[in-house]
Amino acid sequence: MTKRNINKSLFSLIELIIVLAVIMILMSLLMPSLNKFNEKSISIKCTEVLKKFAFADHLYAEDHSDKYVSILEQNWGYAWHSNKTYISYFETDARRLRGTEELSCPKLDLNEPNYWGISYSPNWSGLSGGFYALRGKSIIRYKVSEPSQKIRWIENTDWHARSYHADPKRWFDRGEKGGNTVAYRHSERCNAMFYDGHIESKAPEEVYSPSNQFSYMWNIEESAFE
Repeated sequence: MTKRNINKSLFSLIELIIVLAVIMILMSLLMPSLNKFNEKSISIKCTEVLKKFAFADHLYAEDHSDKYVSILEQNWGYAWHSNKTYISYFETDARRLRGTEELSCPKLDLNEPNYWGISYSPNWSGLSGGFYALRGKSIIRYKVSEPSQKIRWIENTDWHARSYHADPKRWFDRGEKGGNTVAYRHSERCNAMFYDGHIESKAPEEVYSPSNQFSYMWNIEESAFE
């Protein structure tokens, strides 16, 4: 091989290395943006699923004298996710809403601490006596004050949610398995649907505070229950 050919080969090799280096740099710059776009896309798909719950809520209230579906009737077999009438408003053949893929967050991790594969849960805060006082109770749609400010559904790991379960340590530290924990599946954010039907992406500090200063988002006045 002549000196000229050797120099040409070396030059081509250097060019190839430079091109590869430039590609690697560009990829490293683009990857965060691509990951962010992908996360945003998944979150949008999640909100689309959550909109189905808003639509089902609306139809159920229309057919039941402005009453939302009860979170729990008199025993465990009659929770909202097993209410046949409520389920009928979804386009699904499921007998109950838990573990139904088309009604789950696309980011649902089957390995996460989660009861029954439920992605969303209704807010059951606000009634004195807490959980047991809600048996057989329905929330009257027009009696909820500031519906655009009160949480109706939120990403969760069980079938009901409450304000203190929004503690991010419960989710990020995985300290309590299931436990009605608010799930921050979307870049450490969660989707929440409010009583007026709109959906917002929320950071932990927006839905939880140790001083309970955000309780107005969770607490529904007792006069709204019947």
